[in-house]
Amino acid sequence: MLLRLLCTTPLLALPFLGASQSGGDLGGPSEAPVAKQEAPSEDPQEDQADPADAQRSDLLFGTDRQWLSFPVQLEVTRDYLEFLLVNPHGGVHESLFSTNLDAQVINTAVLAMGLEPGQNVQWRALIGDPMDLQGVGVQGPRQPNSIPQRDQYEVVVPSGDALYLYAAWREGEETFFFRVEDLIRDLDRGRTLRRHAFVYLGSFLMPAREDRPPRFAASMEGNLINIAFFKKPSALFTTAVEECDKQSNWLANSWLLPEQGAGMRLIFSKETLVEAPAAVLDVLPVLPAQESEPAQEE
Repeated sequence: MLLRLLCTTPLLALPFLGASQSGGDLGGPSEAPVAKQEAPSEDPQEDQADPADAQRSDLLFGTDRQWLSFPVQLEVTRDYLEFLLVNPHGGVHESLFSTNLDAQVINTAVLAMGLEPGQNVQWRALIGDPMDLQGVGVQGPRQPNSIPQRDQYEVVVPSGDALYLYAAWREGEETFFFRVEDLIRDLDRGRTLRRHAFVYLGSFLMPAREDRPPRFAASMEGNLINIAFFKKPSALFTTAVEECDKQSNWLANSWLLPEQGAGMRLIFSKETLVEAPAAVLDVLPVLPAQESEPAQEE
């Protein structure tokens, strides 16, 4: 049995359902993207449809709320990565996946699983004066001309409620199912990203200004899951291993991936999985089958 996420709460109200209220204004786009205006439909019920309903229909829930899944598109496979998942108006050029689902819709689904926002990464000075995070860059202690050596500070990794992430798709009759860490290369270690659960941050609500109402930071920035650590907890999820303090260290494991633009599904699970849930297998995108090498004649 399968439950699709059904939520009648207005989209703009969703971040109030548990997202952290801390945090200040961020950089990035000053306005959310404006959808192209279509001619009115002759069907009055169609005109009144909530656009968020179509997004929510893409979400799949396990009946026990132990897992959640939605469609994504493969993006960057041959360049450095800073994000695992973004919206089209986020850092697509630095992300492994993108999705059209708004951060508020995903956030509400995660809250329905019973998660609570955790603690973002912190940096602590080991010698000298305490580290002033107000003066460091967006990714930690990396000020121009004053970059602390790695032995001068320690990384306090994110902690709190977390989920295991998987990617799945089909190529012809073959099903592919991977931990997302296996799809990311750690250049320093010469291996894939260490397997671990991704910590739920829940983003935060940006305060209202004279020219705008409060805004959900993840929706405004469009960056939903971090690979490299960021000082402000504006994403929904983040990695939680110490080496993610490094920048320009992450590439896609392109040998395991199909072509850029391929459709897939992400799966968020409270427990480790050995295969994709049956309900997810039923809706996996199907890509062209890989062509096998012709058999050599003896």
